[in-house]
This record gives sequence, structure tokens and C-alpha cells, in this order.
Amino acid sequence: MERAVAFELSRDGERIQGTCTADELDPPPAQDESFVEYGITLRALTKEECFERFLDESGGVLVTGVRAGGLFARTTPKLQSGDVLLAIGDAEGDLSTAFAIMLEHTLASDRPTVPLRVRRGTEELILALKLEGFELAEARK
Repeated sequence: MERAVAFELSRDGERIQGTCTADELDPPPAQDESFVEYGITLRALTKEECFERFLDESGGVLVTGVRAGGLFARTTPKLQSGDVLLAIGDAEGDLSTAFAIMLEHTLASDRPTVPLRVRRGTEELILALKLEGFELAEARK
């Protein structure tokens, strides 16, 4: 249900009139999804969270946990709960729906490190994820 609201602004003697339409509120956030073999827990961002972080709606996934000893604990600087993971290496696509596929594609590349593009607060960072020496079989123990 769209509901337009009329408004009037006045600044320095100049008046502006218009209407705005409020967007629907998001449903509650989705549940966390745990990727135990990689040592990370993620959750899709809501529209409001994307807006608050100045991201478009396909703006990545929220990191809700990083397990010590897991693959994602091997980043420099360290990946943190609250970071928004925007991209893994050069993989293209929507992380909220294809995280595991994109990560497996990246792991198959046999590179020693992979860049992660992350939003932390208002800053965008590139973290180095060290793949060298990581065995997925170890993570499943």
C-alpha cells in the first residue's frame, strides 16, 4: 500500500513543496546462515540496513560471526562481526543467494590469497584472505 505524504520545506526564505512515498518496512531479518566448514556465519541485509549503510539492495551479506581457526579467521586485517561482505575475489553475483557457490569457485582458483571487499562502518576495505595452507577437510573436523 503506497501512501503519499505532502511536505513543505522552508530555508532561507525559499519554499519547496512536494510529496514523498514511504517504502514498505522490511520483514524481520532472515536467520543467520552458518557455513561451518568455512568458519563464518552470515545474514542477508534488510532494505533498511542497506539504506543505513549506503548500499544498493544487492549490497552483500552481514557477517554475524567468524570462528577462530576457520578460513575467514585468516584475513588481514581481521574480518569482524558487523562487517558487510561485498565481494569475494573476482566472483560476480549476489552474495546473499550464492555465497557458497562463489566461494567454491574462488577456492578452485588455486591462488594463495584472495581479496575480500568489505564495508566496515562507512569505510570500504580490501582484506586479504589467505588460502595457502588451508585444507577444507581440516575445517570439517
